Amino acid sequence: MRLPTLVFMAFTLAAGCGTPAAPLATTASASVDFVNAENQLVCPVMGDVVATKEQAMGHADYEGKTYWFCCDSCQHAFAADPQRYADGRHVAHLKAEHGGQFGACNHAL
Repeated sequence: MRLPTLVFMAFTLAAGCGTPAAPLATTASASVDFVNAENQLVCPVMGDVVATKEQAMGHADYEGKTYWFCCDSCQHAFAADPQRYADGRHVAHLKAEHGGQFGACNHAL
């Protein structure tokens, strides 16, 4: 017997005394990129446009979206508190209240 056949037989026996197990329900959802109104990739921490995915300094997946970063520091900041940056409120707040200056804002939103 081939190895895959042995593995399948062991699985079906363990799953229900020789009856095939029901297929597992999967929820495959496509990831969506975090972009601005012009459909450009945007760093969710600093608000800078990331030219291409290849030029991004990293990325993270969070709640069905992929976030691309302009620098390593932004990736670490996002990883430490993704809820702060994930919905775009942080970038909008920087632009509206702090002239777009990242270091100008350390208070909670």
